[in-house]
Order: sequence, then C-alpha cells, then structure tokens
Amino acid sequence: MRLKAPFTIQNNTLATSSPDTYVEEMIEQVLFVRQGERVNRPQFGCGLEDAVFEALTGAVAGVTEHLIQTELQAYVAEIAEIVSVRASAHNAELDVRITYISKLTGARNERRFSAPTR
Repeated sequence: MRLKAPFTIQNNTLATSSPDTYVEEMIEQVLFVRQGERVNRPQFGCGLEDAVFEALTGAVAGVTEHLIQTELQAYVAEIAEIVSVRASAHNAELDVRITYISKLTGARNERRFSAPTR
C-alpha cells in the first residue's frame, strides 16, 4: 500500500491506495495540475484543463500528446513506463488515452481521462 495521492486523511489515519490505483492517481495529478500550482515544484503538471480552450486540430492534438508524454516521463517514470499517449476531441470533450506499464505490479493498463472543451 502507498499513501493516497493526493494526500488524504480518512478516519483519523492516512489514506492508502493499492499500487495500481496509486499509479493512476499520480498520472491524474500530472495531467490536471497546472504548472505553477505547486509551490515547491513550479514545473510540475501539464494543466490539461487549460488545453480545452484550444480548438483541437491535428497539430494541437500532437502538441498536447507531446506535452503529456514529456511531463509523465519526468514525474512518474519511477512508477510507470508510458507506452503511448493519444489525444482527440469527442462530443465536446478532450479525450486522452494513456497506455502504461506499472513498475509496481508489472500490469499493463490503459486509462482514459477527459476534460470538457469550450
């Protein structure tokens, strides 16, 4: 078990997560935290919610994929190997699919994250 990310207290104790859930939580934090939001880690995060204000063309999707891949490699490389990142727009949502291999369990997973577009 690992401490839940973000740090949480439940029933007067520190909340924990299973190894697979911990990896997912860390990936989600990297995606949705805006750069500058963390005082001691100003470069942390890729601010996926900021990308929803861009018209999602092929070029923007490519840049978004590259940004996400770079940030994930920088901040979750110790716990996950990022296999692929795909970004696309569907039904007024920015859809990001990340395939990764957990270094904690060896499991290969694909996770979908989405944020509403304008």
